This record gives sequence, C-alpha cells and structure tokens, in this order.
Amino acid sequence: MHLTLAGDRIQIKFQYDQSTISLVRSFDGRQYDPNRKCWYIPISNSMPAVQKLAQQGFKVDPSVLEAVKEDKR
Repeated sequence: MHLTLAGDRIQIKFQYDQSTISLVRSFDGRQYDPNRKCWYIPISNSMPAVQKLAQQGFKVDPSVLEAVKEDKR
C-alpha cells in the first residue's frame, strides 16, 4: 500500500480490499486504471486524501508530500 507521484497525479496502489476501495472512491477526481490495477487522484487539493490514506497505513513517498505541500501554498 503506497502513494507515489505520477506526473500531476498521485498513484494509489494496494491489494484488493473493499473498504480501501470505498475510501478511494470518496476522493474527488479519482480515476481507476484497470491495466495497471491502481487508482489516481489529482494533486490539487489532495491533502485530506493523503492524510486519510496515511492513517490507513499507506506508505507516502516523500515526493508526494512535497507536491501536496507545494499545492497547498
């Protein structure tokens, strides 16, 4: 379970878990890539989503934290 930077989006990757899917589906702008089996959310206004995922045990890449902080500024 980890978050990585993918261009202007955050990639959310995890093993299938219905409760985690429900959480990710609650995020604005989310998109699922069936080929890569991962979710993406835009960096813009993503601080609450990143915080929720970190609380769920996701490993957050430092580049994601930097991008989210930069967006907030």
